[in-house]
This record gives sequence, structure tokens and C-alpha cells, in this order.
Amino acid sequence: MRLRPLRYLGIIAYGVFMMHMAINELAHGLILGKEPHITNWADGSVTIAALGTTLLLAALSWHFFEKPIIRWGHSFSYASEKSPPASG
Repeated sequence: MRLRPLRYLGIIAYGVFMMHMAINELAHGLILGKEPHITNWADGSVTIAALGTTLLLAALSWHFFEKPIIRWGHSFSYASEKSPPASG
């Protein structure tokens, strides 16, 4: 919990989860012309590049999309000004 990189990974984890398969599939398809199976150094290199791309896009998504929406959502008050009388 004290390691800053792990906390940051926790913050961008949703974006990583949502993007990682698509980016990995796309990278292997475009660069190697096949599905992502690591059987040699080229496959591993493309997978590592896809990981870097995924982390970068998830971080950009957090900073420019998710964080502003969360901040905007926190600006609303969900409690009513007058609470109804308690019945009982």
C-alpha cells in the first residue's frame, strides 16, 4: 500500500482491464499477423510493447477522461436539504 507505483496501478487498473486484450490482439495481428501466443522472442517483445501501450493509454484515460468525470460527480449533493420525518 505504500509503494507509489502499485497505488498508481490500482488507480488505472480499470482502464488496463478494459483495454489490455484488445491492444494485445491488435498489436500481434498488425505486427506479426497472428494471434498472441508467446512462443519466441518476437512474440514476447510485441506483448511487452502492448503492455507499455496499455499502461500509457490507461493512464491517459484516467487523467483526461475518468478523473474529470469522477470530480464532476463528486460536485453533486445527493442528500436532500430537508430529511423527511422519521416514522416509527
